[in-house]
Amino acid sequence: MHVESIRLKCFKKFRDDLLDFTDRETGLARPLVVLVGDNGSGKSTILQAIAATLGTATRRLHEPADLEWPGFDLGLAGNAWSLPPEVTLRVGFSDVELNATVEFFEKAPGLGDRSAMVAPSRDPSVTLTLREGHVRAGTGPQYFQFRGREYAKQILKLVEEGHRVFERVGTVFWYTEHRTATSLTAETTVSPNDMGDSSRNSGHLQYDENLLRRRLADLM
Repeated sequence: MHVESIRLKCFKKFRDDLLDFTDRETGLARPLVVLVGDNGSGKSTILQAIAATLGTATRRLHEPADLEWPGFDLGLAGNAWSLPPEVTLRVGFSDVELNATVEFFEKAPGLGDRSAMVAPSRDPSVTLTLREGHVRAGTGPQYFQFRGREYAKQILKLVEEGHRVFERVGTVFWYTEHRTATSLTAETTVSPNDMGDSSRNSGHLQYDENLLRRRLADLM
């Protein structure tokens, strides 16, 4: 997954602003984006909006308000405008991610047989909207495109590639400037009945500055 654009409306200091992260020549999302600005210019706000929206869609968070980031309170995000805050996030998917997500969904024991489970679609670009404390996509199948990692956990012990299944699907993590918080959760297997229940999978991996630098260097 790559973030293609984000629009912030009545979200903290942003009245109505659009940031486009795509390459002008190819139209594709850039593999690496660096936000540069003075203190208080809104860099952390942009990252918080992305983390709250994508974190919820991928089930890193149960809901956007659960984001733990110093200075973030979704209930107060629209106070400056006396209007509800809104985030619109456009996310692009590679063919590898789309095919893997559908494949893992079909292989996960019992998922296809459960009436409440919606099969993921294969749309190369999906728009998520955070509004009134909830995150939604255009359709149910589009929303479930973001669950590839959850499906991968279901088949981890059933396939020969083991943990390499996670390399085929996207995820999101954030690392605050306070160096104390992380969204990185241990990749543990859960039963189909626990899908989406964050209380059943609360392990955390600890990141330090050196490890983060190495991860970022791999993207360069």
